[in-house]
Amino acid sequence: MRLLVLIFGASIGSFTFCLLTSFRNKEKFWHFCQRGSFCPFCKHSLKWFDLIPILSYLLLFGRCRYCHRVFGKSYLLWELGFASLFLYAYCEWGLSLFSFLFLAYCILLIVLSYWDLLYLSVHLFLLIAFLFLQGLSLWLGLVQFDYSTFLFCIVLSCFLYYFYKDGMGLADYFFIICSAMSLSFAKLAIYFFLASTSALIVCLFQSPDRRISKVSLPFLPFLCFAFFLCQFIL
Repeated sequence: MRLLVLIFGASIGSFTFCLLTSFRNKEKFWHFCQRGSFCPFCKHSLKWFDLIPILSYLLLFGRCRYCHRVFGKSYLLWELGFASLFLYAYCEWGLSLFSFLFLAYCILLIVLSYWDLLYLSVHLFLLIAFLFLQGLSLWLGLVQFDYSTFLFCIVLSCFLYYFYKDGMGLADYFFIICSAMSLSFAKLAIYFFLASTSALIVCLFQSPDRRISKVSLPFLPFLCFAFFLCQFIL
């Protein structure tokens, strides 16, 4: 059973990365679902034995079977990462509802972070999906809703947006408000501390002269990282 979970997780990782790549190339979703997989370099159609997660990559040394161009390590890393996530969830909670929600959160947080890193913006559909997951978790009673924390985040976001418009994007504020739906006030403080501290550290390493004001950095990946820690680890 664990082998099936690994294969399924790797397949989901491969599909997710290919889907994000197609969106990056401005390909429509319906067209992505209709067409078969092909090499991004020579455009040759790939057979089923070229698409076995992890195994095909290792056997072909990360190259196209037909033009022998290197795909890069991103495909392998996504497949290994998702396979590990699915195996961890199965070993911890089995085939349960919480396991499903944990994986849904992980996949969505990864996609949100990757999208923001690429485009410095986030698709509205992804934010609505995060809001839906938060609402579903509340409805199932897996998390507790704190009205004071939620209202505090709304007021804080409005204040920051009015006085610090160039600091964060609307997607960041929306994500913060949605995050507050399932965090206590104490966890919210840790959430802000982790997100801001990790972003500050990365800014310091990215700026050679240590001038943070010159660094442009997407903040949503750090918010996703902090939310994951506060929601599932702490």
